[in-house]
Amino acid sequence: MNNLPSIFTGQAPTKTEIETQCKVIIDSIVESGEVNPIKVATSMKALELAMKTIKSGIEDMILSEAEKYESKTFEFDGHSINVREGGVMYDYSLCCDPVYGRLESEMKFLKDKIKDREAFLKTVKGSMTVVDEGSGEVFQVIPPVKSSKTTVAITLAK
Repeated sequence: MNNLPSIFTGQAPTKTEIETQCKVIIDSIVESGEVNPIKVATSMKALELAMKTIKSGIEDMILSEAEKYESKTFEFDGHSINVREGGVMYDYSLCCDPVYGRLESEMKFLKDKIKDREAFLKTVKGSMTVVDEGSGEVFQVIPPVKSSKTTVAITLAK
């Protein structure tokens, strides 16, 4: 246990303490420039992976430990712990409801038609005259507005 970082052996920080520490880190990047933002980003990526890996490795033990308490909601080191159902999902495929089945088919058909139309609209260069085969109406279409955000992808070394 002595090899674990103190965040796992001591009391977990509060939201306020986390916000304060985050502000210090952000300020050291934005205001003073003393910390390289890419260094922080790669460290955060590593922490995200570590947290995901640790959580999935101990999820069952966390639940088992929490179930030892008499109440589903309790305090632990000043933090509120709540055992509850999460991510409830329903499987409608076994309901044998013909209305539901028909609606699902219609939705799939419409989604496919929308996907096809979007593919067509992506090919439009400038304004284009189009005839709606269903109504016979003639109208002008223009290409969709394309937007993106430049990001930095980080792949951790093996």
